[in-house]
Amino acid sequence: MQEDLQTENSRQKPNSASSPTLLLGVAGYIFVVLVPAIVATFDGGQLLAHGMIQYGVTMSGVVAYSIISMQFVLVARFKWIVKPFGFPAVLRFHKTMAVVATLLTFVHVAMLVLSRGNWNVVLNPLASWPIQLGRVVVLALFAILAISFGRKLIPINNADWRWFHNALAWLILIFVCAQHGDGN
Repeated sequence: MQEDLQTENSRQKPNSASSPTLLLGVAGYIFVVLVPAIVATFDGGQLLAHGMIQYGVTMSGVVAYSIISMQFVLVARFKWIVKPFGFPAVLRFHKTMAVVATLLTFVHVAMLVLSRGNWNVVLNPLASWPIQLGRVVVLALFAILAISFGRKLIPINNADWRWFHNALAWLILIFVCAQHGDGN
């Protein structure tokens, strides 16, 4: 289980990134994640005209979407990402950003409920398809975090865990992309 991952990590270079390299890498990541939110903010001023709660709904969703999309880039083992930082550091950052994306997704849902004034938007079985897909995404994010952080408690081998993790990750990305096409 965890031993497989530790053995794999021990073959990688230790974190050898200098402070400027680390700072530049994190700043670059933040820039890439925030560009869609910045573009959405200044897209004709329409977003800000709908009020701060709706703005918060949109921004929390957009940033969560950007982070989820970047998760695949982080763990793809691109040499230009792994070499300066080491794979263990990249993997820790991947885990941290997964938690941040999940929290932003929960904020997105909570603010959506606040903007509509009731829980019906989330609980209605006849809700629109973006809401239905959103439910699946939230459940899949919860499941992926539970199996990833609960690996020591769950008797699952590394191959099965990796398959389950990857299947859920692709499901999340596909459903988030499908929601994005709705424009809400």
